[in-house]
Amino acid sequence: MQKDEGVAACMQLGRYAGLRAEEAVQANKSLKTWKRALQSGKHTLRVNFGTKGDRPRDVFVAPEIRSVLLNAVLFALEVSNKRGGKLVDKPNLKAAMTRHSNQVRSYGLTGKEAFHSLRYAFAHDQYQSYISAGYSRKEALSLVGMDLGHGDGRGGYVRRVYLL
Repeated sequence: MQKDEGVAACMQLGRYAGLRAEEAVQANKSLKTWKRALQSGKHTLRVNFGTKGDRPRDVFVAPEIRSVLLNAVLFALEVSNKRGGKLVDKPNLKAAMTRHSNQVRSYGLTGKEAFHSLRYAFAHDQYQSYISAGYSRKEALSLVGMDLGHGDGRGGYVRRVYLL
């Protein structure tokens, strides 16, 4: 927070919405929509910007993280408003991604602890939420795969890469 509020906001969004780094940096384009969705009780957030292959995806918002995610979105909105609509205050996406990457690295998130590790933590939480809701292990893996943008047929991959 003290070094760069925008990067901190990206990290919160990455952790509680399972965003990739580029999705988090470009999240400013969706924050108002996400705020409305969370406040109106919707159970999913649509991730449109920065996705792999420009394929939008819906992320299920588990009831136990709704308020935490809403707080992260509100904080990101506050930062974005202070910075002229950007979370990472740079003139273009490439410069913003470089700033984001350098800041995350300076916080000690390298190797296994890199920004992507926030997605691993998100995947664990989502999996546990689905299991607690009564889904089978196979169904839960499929749902986590969809939340991460990998697709419903990638349960085995999700288990090996994100949950082990």
